[in-house]
Amino acid sequence: MASTGYGGAVANNEWHYILTLNWQESDSSPVRLITAHGLYVTAGPMTRQDVFQEVLARARRGTGAPESAVVMFFALEPNTLTEA
Repeated sequence: MASTGYGGAVANNEWHYILTLNWQESDSSPVRLITAHGLYVTAGPMTRQDVFQEVLARARRGTGAPESAVVMFFALEPNTLTEA
């Protein structure tokens, strides 16, 4: 298991993400805001940027958000809890 830097370990390189996108299709349409969340399992060595790009593409496909959608929030954390 890989070290997380949080005192725990990540089983199978599993990460929890939250991503919020904001966009407006036209000047007269309402502003759209969506938040996507889920688990991402890395396949081999990946950077945080690699995972971000994959999660962003997944969120766009799942919501129909355009390429012009602005990322308002992104979080990526190991999907593990440590005992206190």
